[in-house]
Amino acid sequence: MAADASTSAIAQAKSLESVEQTMIRIFLIVVAAGLVILGATVVFLGSYPPNPTPRPVEKVLPNDKFQSH
Repeated sequence: MAADASTSAIAQAKSLESVEQTMIRIFLIVVAAGLVILGATVVFLGSYPPNPTPRPVEKVLPNDKFQSH
């Protein structure tokens, strides 16, 4: 009760708005950092794509599948 008496309601409201603005700003910074990392990953994979690994064909299809009727 003493804390309520020492600070006005206007000061508490401004403090609450300040905390909300800070939380929103931190959230937006985290989202922006995630988008930057995602963009950098796309650019890196576009510039240096992984090498494909050649693999032997497992099953040979019979030739009659490709003949027209």
